Amino acid sequence: MNITMSKPASIGKKKESKPEINQIQRGIREGEFIIKPNQYDLLMMYPKNRPINSVHVMKMKLSVQKHNILRNVIVVWDEKKKKYYIVDGQHLFTAIMELNLEIRCHAIPCDDENQITQLMIDLNNTSKSWKMMDFINGWAESGNKAYRTLRNAANVTYADVQSSVIIQAYTQKNRQTATKMVKEGTFQIVDKTKGDEFIDCISECSELVPNTRQMNEALIKLMIKTKSYDHKHMVRRLKSVGKFSIFSTNESELYKQLVKIYNS
Repeated sequence: MNITMSKPASIGKKKESKPEINQIQRGIREGEFIIKPNQYDLLMMYPKNRPINSVHVMKMKLSVQKHNILRNVIVVWDEKKKKYYIVDGQHLFTAIMELNLEIRCHAIPCDDENQITQLMIDLNNTSKSWKMMDFINGWAESGNKAYRTLRNAANVTYADVQSSVIIQAYTQKNRQTATKMVKEGTFQIVDKTKGDEFIDCISECSELVPNTRQMNEALIKLMIKTKSYDHKHMVRRLKSVGKFSIFSTNESELYKQLVKIYNS
């Protein structure tokens, strides 16, 4: 009686190769790999990303302890520094590091700083809601002078004015167009002197009307669209109307109200 022995399924099957330690240290530009606790120094924070929030890290630690690690940390290899920049997952990385666990990474190839910055913004904006200042900071840290000027204006010079208003004043565009420019990295200052003048006018108006985003955006729209805008005239008209007048909360209707006040 002949008995035929079947081969185990594993025999003859090519095993999927995993990056070895020395390969990881030389730099992986694309693909998944695992960083062990003794290799943590191969990872570094990307300076253009948002600051680490300790509360968020604590929540991440609790999540990892409860559900294990559910996603990869996204990295980009930096050939000069011989390290991996963390472009997405910095809070997860910090949490895992504090727990002394292995970190699953996914490397994405980028050829220059602009590509890394755009990747960081795209990843963060699709996975979570970025605020306007996060976009401004990201592009400012990439070395863009226009964004650095914008960041300084929003954080220091005009800290009491909404960033969306400052953006419109500098681009001389409507809110939708100006916001898109900032997010895409195409923000440019058309006329800083004129923009500063508009923002100063907004600050002065905040003593006469509610200092809300809708009001200030309606005012900046009026200033941009009105030929030879006369701010002294507008101040006189607003004073006559009074700060406690009832204004619409709808931006389009509010703009119409301001146009009517200015032209009266």
